[in-house]
Amino acid sequence: MVTVEEMGKKILAILEDRPAATFVELTQLVGAEAVGEQVIGVPGYEHAILWVGVSNEFIAALNLIRPQIIMEPTNFMVYAMDGAALNMPILPNNAKSMDFEEDTWMPVTISLKTPEKAAKLAKAIEVARKREAREGKKREERAA
Repeated sequence: MVTVEEMGKKILAILEDRPAATFVELTQLVGAEAVGEQVIGVPGYEHAILWVGVSNEFIAALNLIRPQIIMEPTNFMVYAMDGAALNMPILPNNAKSMDFEEDTWMPVTISLKTPEKAAKLAKAIEVARKREAREGKKREERAA
């Protein structure tokens, strides 16, 4: 049995050998210990799904190495080329919110964090939060 720490090290080693990986690649390369019945979602958004079919240990390993990795949106075809995709709606490129009413897949690639990628992600998060705040304010105004 592989420990969470060992699994985290294995994920980092995989990411050192490639510019980015999908959850399909990671679970295949980590091995059977990565496979399970859990869902990786976006905290705070019940229906925003990143991937399914992973183990608790795999999720714990990702959380352990979270400061060293970055997840970036990708086209669902990247997953299809890796041999798997989720059978659910896919996040549209022009999504104004992540507050979905049904499970929605957000395909991402995982890579090692670099200062450039961290800055790009921080900017994208800031823009998304501002857009979501504007949309929330508009909904409140329409409801009033």
